[in-house]
Amino acid sequence: MSLSDLHLGSRQPVGPVESVDPAAPLSIEALTDDILDLYETGLQPGVRPEWLSLCPYYTVKPGQVTVVTGIPHSGKSPFVNALALHCAATYGWLVVWCSPEHMPYKDLGARLLEQHYKVLSFTSGHLKMTRTDIMNACVALKDRCYFLEPREDNPTLHDVLDRCLPLLDKGLKGLVIDPYGEFEHRIPDGMSETKYISGLLSTVRAFARKHDVHIWIVAHPTKIQKDEDGNYLVVKPYDISGSAAWFSKPDNILSIHRTVTHPDYTTVHIQKIKFREVGHTGSVTLRHDSRTGTFHDIPPEQEPA
Repeated sequence: MSLSDLHLGSRQPVGPVESVDPAAPLSIEALTDDILDLYETGLQPGVRPEWLSLCPYYTVKPGQVTVVTGIPHSGKSPFVNALALHCAATYGWLVVWCSPEHMPYKDLGARLLEQHYKVLSFTSGHLKMTRTDIMNACVALKDRCYFLEPREDNPTLHDVLDRCLPLLDKGLKGLVIDPYGEFEHRIPDGMSETKYISGLLSTVRAFARKHDVHIWIVAHPTKIQKDEDGNYLVVKPYDISGSAAWFSKPDNILSIHRTVTHPDYTTVHIQKIKFREVGHTGSVTLRHDSRTGTFHDIPPEQEPA
């Protein structure tokens, strides 16, 4: 269909649109100004991660949900932490970590500083930041990095979202939930796990959309498969408990993979990108320094075979 087929006529200026009941269906005419803005700017990607090789495949857009999975000890948490910390330090995002598996938070805070400054400061015998450096770093990040400590033995994700609401006024832009399995999941009698997870992820996604917050969820697989040579296969969303929902609900899915033969390299498999302006599927290999938890771009010719 061509533009002339749309019968736009003389293209009279669009007049003011009357306010309507928020619950009523929304006419496309009411979106005219917003659509014209997009015509001028184009659909925008998210902010760029620090690794140039990953940027064409995945950007971090507020209002979306990214699920990160992978085999145990593949570097899921260090990767998500580095990604979220980059958003905080480079773009000024306020990011909240709710990571029961990585408490006490003083340890997580120390690891984040090592990741940010790429230096081993909390291990004896290595180059360290000075106490003044650490104090200055904490002050510099004080309005950007927050930690949400569970206030009950079995916290729920609904509780986490509710407790993030006061931070919206401070500029909340990112939320790390790590890992999903550490939270209490009260599945109603007669409801399947898949249906429960589908509803829960819908709630998380609705929070992200409404408040323009990017939410990362680290989800461990329940099914870990090996090939005929005994090597672990790349984890897919269907390997996570409640598999169908884990694939359908998130905007983006990343699977982090590391092999025994190349422990210093981590491959990020971009398995789902819902909106094309954000990126596209594929894979990128990064060099991983397990001491500092940092990741680094590598030239293609140096990638492991």
